[in-house]
Amino acid sequence: MKFYLSNLGSIKHGEIVLGDITLFVGKPNTGKSTAMKSIYSSLREKGIKDITYLYRDSTCWSFQTLLVQGISRETGRLRKYDEEIFNLVKPLLKGQIEYHGQDLVYVEDGKVIPWEEVSSSVLEIVSFLLSVKKGNIVFYEEPETHLHEGLQLLMGIVLYALSSTNPLIISTHSQTIFYTITHLSILKPTKEELKELFEGLKVKDYEALAEAVEKANEKVEVKIYHFTEGGVRDVSIDEAVKGMPGTADVLEKEFRWFSSLHSKVLFGQR
Repeated sequence: MKFYLSNLGSIKHGEIVLGDITLFVGKPNTGKSTAMKSIYSSLREKGIKDITYLYRDSTCWSFQTLLVQGISRETGRLRKYDEEIFNLVKPLLKGQIEYHGQDLVYVEDGKVIPWEEVSSSVLEIVSFLLSVKKGNIVFYEEPETHLHEGLQLLMGIVLYALSSTNPLIISTHSQTIFYTITHLSILKPTKEELKELFEGLKVKDYEALAEAVEKANEKVEVKIYHFTEGGVRDVSIDEAVKGMPGTADVLEKEFRWFSSLHSKVLFGQR
């Protein structure tokens, strides 16, 4: 599916072709969110209703957000999460989420933890779980929010696996999520190879996720777009694995600067 962007916010021109996973990268205020919302609106205008939009604004996920996400607009009752998607995100959760009657609770070491005391990373993951339904097109702004580096790695794997059933449009500033998705699409690891990673990370309940990655390996196409001031550029996978556009050059300058300072200290020039 192709979309043309013209004089849209800061974007003067651009052309987007959606893949199974479409990644939007670039500096802040270059139009990533604007483009996502425009594509979302276009799909809605075409009559496509099975769409989930997970957005970021000045208010981060909170306990109140979690409650809102968990309530069905149709019935006003607590929604049940999708079991298949739950099996994908289980490795990201230290504890378990369970339904006690009509109440959704989070349990660690056999003890129910009040939602007000649950970490922001767990709220992020559970909010994602309650929002996404199998088969929906998913727009996800900055999935790295509130996630530690290890969880960002696992979230990247989850998103890659999910894309075999759910088309994904993602904006991200996370090198970890970016590298994870792009390298998975090229290297296509087996379940046994994933097992080595998961056990190295001391992750449990990863079997369903590993199987879903193998399934995604069979078909998933990743498209990448680099947003700059005024334009959008298509980035090939081969280019992407060499460095995240808009970030790799900054890191290179940072490392060179630190290296020069270390050299000055080493040779007594400071």
